[in-house]
Amino acid sequence: MTMWEEFVTRYGAEIDTLLQSGDWPTIFVTGAAANIYQGLSLSTRYDSHMELNPGGDRALVLKKWAKDNSAAIKQLLSEKQYDHALEIIARPLSQPQTLLASLQTNLNKVPVVWVCGKVNLGDTSGESYYIGCDFCNRRVYAPGGNTFKCMLCGQKEAQTIKRFILNATLTDGTATIPVTFFTNEVLKLYDYICMDPAKTRDTNVLDAELQKMTVIAGVKRAKISEQGLRGNPYSVVCVSQDKTPTPNALPTDLASTSSNDVHAALPKRKLAFPTQTDTDIPPPLGTNDEYTCDDIVPNLHSTKRKT
Repeated sequence: MTMWEEFVTRYGAEIDTLLQSGDWPTIFVTGAAANIYQGLSLSTRYDSHMELNPGGDRALVLKKWAKDNSAAIKQLLSEKQYDHALEIIARPLSQPQTLLASLQTNLNKVPVVWVCGKVNLGDTSGESYYIGCDFCNRRVYAPGGNTFKCMLCGQKEAQTIKRFILNATLTDGTATIPVTFFTNEVLKLYDYICMDPAKTRDTNVLDAELQKMTVIAGVKRAKISEQGLRGNPYSVVCVSQDKTPTPNALPTDLASTSSNDVHAALPKRKLAFPTQTDTDIPPPLGTNDEYTCDDIVPNLHSTKRKT
């Protein structure tokens, strides 16, 4: 979560002191904005409300849960699991999927639409990179390998590193659209084919292997700047490999499948989180308790303010 202006001056120093001492403060926030730019993060707004270390049973239970799972949480932080927050929270394999033929219509209603299809590099421009902040991924105009304070996300010790861009097409048999994958999603695609991108990034091999698999992708409209649209009209905010369907399960023509249909044949996945009550918080990491996604997955399609 990124805090701005009065939240920094009012709470920033105290939060930083607590973190430096090894204590994880409990924060209660309402009215925070949910951002889906290359992942999922929160940021304060002018009308947000925040309480630091609030009282109440829920705060106490959450504090105890964090203490009991401190080792696992530290491990997740060291692995930068927050880079995959959208995938962890949204659970792409459990999301209802829309056909690409009706993508435009659905994007008029919600900011992100989940689709099932195949990635093809084909005649696209392939992979490129830019220099960006290692924390928020946004482009900065500076040499790589420098430490700086990012004015875009507020990170005090950000580093300039290569951020990757992969242009491709996504097809499901009803339509084909041009899309752009960014750093974290590009690295996941290489991971799916067991190729270490730090050593070799062969887009020809990647393209051939991607043809053998189906992916679930969260697609949104690309942001248009004052200079107009700079790249593909759609970008992928989250991608996940789907091992369930076969190629024959994909629709082959619009005549046999309504544009409003979803891939209903996909089985409903289950999540390892409890339903939310006044005092329920996530169970110890690694629990086998299962609850359906309809019980607890946040409605990321909502255009209302997130809490």
